[in-house]
Amino acid sequence: MTERTTANARPETAPGPFVFDIDRLHTLASDGVIRAGIAYLKDKRVLSLAADETRLVARVEGWRPHLHWDVEIEADPDGELHTVCGCDFDDEPTCKHVVAALLAYAERLESEQVASAADRALSDRKHRGKTEVHVRHVTGSPTFGTWTAHTMTDPNAPTRPYTVQLRSVHERLNTCSCPDFAVNRLGTCKHIEGVLHQLKKRRARIPRLAHALVYLHWELNDGADIDGAPTIRVRLPDQPAPELTAILDRHFDARGVLRGALPDAWARLEKDAERRVDIDLGDDARAHASRVALTQTRAARATAIAEAIQRSGGHLPGVRARLYPYQTDGVAFLASNGRAMLADDMGLGKTLQAIAAARWLIDNESVTRVLVICPASLKTQWQREIQRFTGLDAVIIEGGAAPRHAQYRRGATFTIANYELVMRDLTALSDELRPDLLIVDEAQRLKNWRTKGAAAVKSLRTRYAFVLTGTPLENRLEDLYSIMQVVDGHVLGPLWHFIPRYHVLDARSTPVGFRNLAELRRRLRHVMLRRDKRLVRD
Repeated sequence: MTERTTANARPETAPGPFVFDIDRLHTLASDGVIRAGIAYLKDKRVLSLAADETRLVARVEGWRPHLHWDVEIEADPDGELHTVCGCDFDDEPTCKHVVAALLAYAERLESEQVASAADRALSDRKHRGKTEVHVRHVTGSPTFGTWTAHTMTDPNAPTRPYTVQLRSVHERLNTCSCPDFAVNRLGTCKHIEGVLHQLKKRRARIPRLAHALVYLHWELNDGADIDGAPTIRVRLPDQPAPELTAILDRHFDARGVLRGALPDAWARLEKDAERRVDIDLGDDARAHASRVALTQTRAARATAIAEAIQRSGGHLPGVRARLYPYQTDGVAFLASNGRAMLADDMGLGKTLQAIAAARWLIDNESVTRVLVICPASLKTQWQREIQRFTGLDAVIIEGGAAPRHAQYRRGATFTIANYELVMRDLTALSDELRPDLLIVDEAQRLKNWRTKGAAAVKSLRTRYAFVLTGTPLENRLEDLYSIMQVVDGHVLGPLWHFIPRYHVLDARSTPVGFRNLAELRRRLRHVMLRRDKRLVRD
């Protein structure tokens, strides 16, 4: 039996002595011991676990059957951990069994908090579906089919209703065209819940499923990690025809999960289902397959763009500037992603990189209208830089309502508006200007996701979006989350899951610390590029 003491294992900001993620574990153990502890956790070798405020005890299975070690971890008032394990490992202060126990505790705590957050998120949408949403049946059977739904209480809600495709009243197989459904990972939204509430009031007869449904499934109820990739699944009708069963058996396994890797597996399924009326390929599954395909092509496209600029000596056609190598990388990153954040330090030329990437999209992706949103004090600078580097028309939005609407209809390649105008002119921006590319400068102004101004910017629907900021994270992770909603709401997932995943919460669900930050950085690296002056000073 080995007893050890680890000094200052608990940083001042930690909410509890036993909450460790991968980053914090490096204060206790080497990479090899941590990897062994992770392997023990994945093999479910932590057989029992109990903890209070100062003591954690666990039983961890050893390397051979029927061999187990008792682990005891205590925290003293100074934050030092005293660990006891029955094993004879004494090469380092902490053994793999202690690491496995700490990881199991963090996993259990996070699982409980995520489950609680999911329950609250579902309850909220059910309540709002009953009290805020008006629904109307459009096509299909009196129960299943197409419904429309819109929010009655939100003055900023779109005038056009969202479309709900109702497929089931018992399972989360339904879809909605609203932005919340696309990213909330719950399989429902307030509009779907509004339809279900209406059917419950009518006591509508529920027909049997008439055709096969292919849909996107999040593992919320299966005990799986929600950060894992969702699965594309099929639900068969009650009495499928033999021919239908034979076709689906080629594409789906016994659990109903699509076989093979995306996007190729989806392409094969689409080909077989092309002329069949008894297979419904859900828009949610189709959109997921498209996102996977796009992700796989981004790296190759970024390399091709950067190499083309480098072969031209740092010049991009249509841009009157010679780009430094790091700026070339930034242009390629923005242009290849289409939706991305550039978080370079001030003075590294974020404006030039965004303009150059916009020019590439104009020349190669049929972009015709670019909307630049920036502080009022920077509008003239943006106009001057656009005209200097590209010679393209750039219009500043200003004046009263009538002149502004005329400016939106002018059809300039670049339209420049300040933040305050977005909420005032949201309808004109969406219906008259209809930009292909949105560039948001000084995006830290969107850090408070609860403000109406931030909500207005995020409601703009564009094919492409560049977000520019020198300070993506100032005080809270929620600031970063809010800004990322303009880039791609799928990257960080729904807020109800983001909070417990990357924060440690107290008994009142208030964030009191951070965790899983290494994972957060990995998730952001494909859509956020940050360089400081030290990296590019040469």
